[in-house]
Amino acid sequence: MKRSEALKLIANQLSFLNGTFNGVKDVFTPAEIASADVILTTIEEVGMQPPNIKLNRMFPKSECQVVEDSEYWYGCWEPEDE
Repeated sequence: MKRSEALKLIANQLSFLNGTFNGVKDVFTPAEIASADVILTTIEEVGMQPPNIKLNRMFPKSECQVVEDSEYWYGCWEPEDE
């Protein structure tokens, strides 16, 4: 999951809790995203880890090689440019 997608998910939940939810939204005001960012940043700082992704997803154009068919996973938000 991309960090921006997590922010949208949180923003939708905040709308629900505030009683203003009228269906899932994908576009939010800067203030709505800022509120969601406060929550996400707080849980990141206390130890929540982003989802695990494979090295080749993190650096798709690199020539990194995985040794002996092992799969290496890293806690990292997916790149926003995908």
